[in-house]
Amino acid sequence: MKSKKYTVIFFLLKTALLLVSIYLVSAYVLIPFRMSGNYMSPYFRDGDLGFFYRLKKPYLNEIVLYEDEKGQRRAGRIVAASGQTIEFSENGSFLVDGCQPAEEIPYQTFLPKDSQVTFPLTVGKDEYFLLNDFRGIDSDSRRWGCVKGEKILGKMLFLLRRRNF
Repeated sequence: MKSKKYTVIFFLLKTALLLVSIYLVSAYVLIPFRMSGNYMSPYFRDGDLGFFYRLKKPYLNEIVLYEDEKGQRRAGRIVAASGQTIEFSENGSFLVDGCQPAEEIPYQTFLPKDSQVTFPLTVGKDEYFLLNDFRGIDSDSRRWGCVKGEKILGKMLFLLRRRNF
């Protein structure tokens, strides 16, 4: 009878430890984010579930989760960081420090007509210039400027494709 009682207590302790561990990881290490819209297509599409890692500083060309100017969470790709200068041309290309960045799929990147930013733009200290992968949707740093480092919530760790959910 005593061994059954200890087995139940041991099981409950293990379950509690597992639940606390899951809570701590989800609260302080990983952020799940369900994509709505195709502004990061083809890499990250509508309905996909991304997990973002909070504990490391993001680098160029990484997809990050951030809070936009309206306080909503969005995903974007870092194309320029502190001290770099970004400029756009009339033919749909952009330059970072005078060089064309290497991209897997080069997209034409035009400035929105109602942009609040003037170019060329030098990215400030602890700021990032983010672009959508689908450049036809211009709700990114081209429209409202650089994102401060404290608004970056995490960088992409892995992605789960979810279709027809």
